Amino acid sequence: MTFRFIRPTHLLAFALLGCGSTSNAINDTGNDASLRNPEEGPVVYLSQQGNDDNDGLTAATAKRTWNAAIEAVGPGGTVYLSGRYYNERIVIWASGEQGRPVTLRPDPNNRGFIDGGKSNPQGTWRDDNLIRVTGHDIVWDGIEIFNSPWNAIGFDDEAARGVIRRTKIHDVYMQPVSVSADDFLAEDNEIHDSELSNVNNSKLEGVAGTGIGSGWKFDIGGRTKNFTTRRNKIWNNWGENISAFHCDGFVISDNDISPVTAVGIYTDNAANGVVERNFVHDGEGRALAFASEPYGYANIKDPPHDIVWRNNITRSVGPVVFIRDGRKTYYNLHFVGNTFYDTEFYADKGDEGGVRGNEFVDNILDGNFHLLDMPGWSIHHNDWVRGNAQGSNALTVAPGFVNPNAGTPEGLKISASSPLRGAGAAHANLTADYWGASRPSPPSIGAHDSP
Repeated sequence: MTFRFIRPTHLLAFALLGCGSTSNAINDTGNDASLRNPEEGPVVYLSQQGNDDNDGLTAATAKRTWNAAIEAVGPGGTVYLSGRYYNERIVIWASGEQGRPVTLRPDPNNRGFIDGGKSNPQGTWRDDNLIRVTGHDIVWDGIEIFNSPWNAIGFDDEAARGVIRRTKIHDVYMQPVSVSADDFLAEDNEIHDSELSNVNNSKLEGVAGTGIGSGWKFDIGGRTKNFTTRRNKIWNNWGENISAFHCDGFVISDNDISPVTAVGIYTDNAANGVVERNFVHDGEGRALAFASEPYGYANIKDPPHDIVWRNNITRSVGPVVFIRDGRKTYYNLHFVGNTFYDTEFYADKGDEGGVRGNEFVDNILDGNFHLLDMPGWSIHHNDWVRGNAQGSNALTVAPGFVNPNAGTPEGLKISASSPLRGAGAAHANLTADYWGASRPSPPSIGAHDSP
């Protein structure tokens, strides 16, 4: 793999900037009630046309800088960004408190957004971030980010309990969202037209990064812990899309990713995680991948382990694959209840030994299966749509999808008369299906079990 997290040169773990068109910018001045929270506490206004000598209590008396506004509102408060914030790097070092974060939102009456103002990685902007968060307990909520000449937003080692939600990020030359902070959450974001340095695999910078991803703690050393990304929609992203890199403890769930150029969801040097209910579709890149690639800065000895992939749906995309760069072994990996439509599965042998405790159970595989190291794998109760069945209790039947050409997860539901109904094996890691319906015992094979 040549796709990596990119370490910025300015003592910053990861970040994002945007570049390109401004046509999708949110610049309306209407009242957006969806961004109001009756429990948001005190409010301070922030504007690029403001002044830090102001009290910040109204849009007309807004603060000028982010840290002044955060310190003025205090833990539990909300900062409203009023209007366009243009062509200026942002470093947020002020903090909230655990249980009382500071929330950054667009002004509902003059909706604020961040315009990086550049369309190429030239000059002093190169190798740096548009927004760098080092303060802890900061919630970024709904402030659109675009036109960044390098990366867009990064939460550094110290930025514990950071959140980014309901945010549109687009036209980014390199990486949109990068994280080396513990206890991080990214949810309900829209990311598109990013990693533009790699359009059509051009690799203008030699490498490409990821849409939303964790990474190594460069300042203090060690893996990121407790990384969650859920309900995000990512499209036209020219690198990896969601990545748990150098991560111990993660959840990647309910994301919609298309088309896939490099990898849809990638776990690299990662352990103790769950990848569930994701819809990864279209494109020639790898749908899902796991690996333990070598990185000179990270002294990680253990291979990928204790990861559950369940209730994921892939459609018309490249394979699910073990990438054999670096450590060539893995253990306690569980692929259960997935629907892999027009998708191959490839897990190579573990040359270093230690391949054990792995499962491939209750999956629909409409594609070829290449598992070259059978010892260490338990394979049973799968539907091998194209034949070449492996393992016990195998089926080789048409799943009975309701509309496989629809291009949606709903189209890959199985009909009430499908032979896969009740043909699976009860599994501790498979109590609900893709749509959240409780699984009966025995469950159906694949990601669908609701009526």
